[in-house]
Parts: sequence; C-alpha cells; structure tokens
Amino acid sequence: MAAHRHPPGRGGEEGGRHGDVPRPRVSWDNLLAILPPGLRHRLPLDEHPSWSSLIDAAGEHAAELGISPHAWGEACRAMGREGAAMAVIVVAAKHHRGEVRRPGGYLRALTARAGTGELHLARSVYGLLNTTTGKEQNR
Repeated sequence: MAAHRHPPGRGGEEGGRHGDVPRPRVSWDNLLAILPPGLRHRLPLDEHPSWSSLIDAAGEHAAELGISPHAWGEACRAMGREGAAMAVIVVAAKHHRGEVRRPGGYLRALTARAGTGELHLARSVYGLLNTTTGKEQNR
C-alpha cells in the first residue's frame, strides 16, 4: 500500500545513516502530506519526486521564506541535504499554519538541535500529520 513507501535511499529503519547523519523514518506519503502549497507547486505533478527534486524545491522555498543561504548551508552540513530538506518542509508547514513567524530562526534552532543529537524530524512530521488529520476530522 502507498502509505508504506519510503523515500528512495531510505530503507525505513529509524536510525539508518547517511554519513554521520541519522536518517529519520518517514514515508513519502507522510512527508508529501505536510507540504505547504508554496513547496508543493515546485514538485513534479505526475510522479513522486526524487530526493534531488525535493532538496532543490526546499532550497528554493527556503529563500522565499527568508532563510539565508548560510542557514540553509549550515542545516545541510548538520543534517545532510535530505535532512535539511525535511527540516525546511517542517519549517514551511509550521510557517504556513502561522505557528512560526521567523522561519530562518526556527531552522537555525533545528540545526542547533541536530548538532546536539536532540532533533527528531520524524516526530515533527508525525505531529504535523496528527494535527492536520485532527483538523480534517473536526470539519
């Protein structure tokens, strides 16, 4: 079933590694479900995006959110490019909901947490999914 697909290069195991960067377990469907419109329109409509297209879209959208190239670069170094893209998706989703006023500052905070091993992007994605699902169920 589609809900169990994982992004390419991700076996789905929590704690899988990419260099020195832990790889959180998040399915494509869950990750794509939290994409705000500003990111969604940057991706191919006819297929699931590749990591390359998702990273490019996140980097472009980061600039639109006012995230500096330096902050994006630091996030890539701390989390890997895939992790940084996932972090920007989380930041963008929270900004779109009005939960984050300063996307650059929020990304820097996530980057700092990644540096100390306290960042849990999968939890952030699932938290966003749960609040989205709850809002839709209450309509």
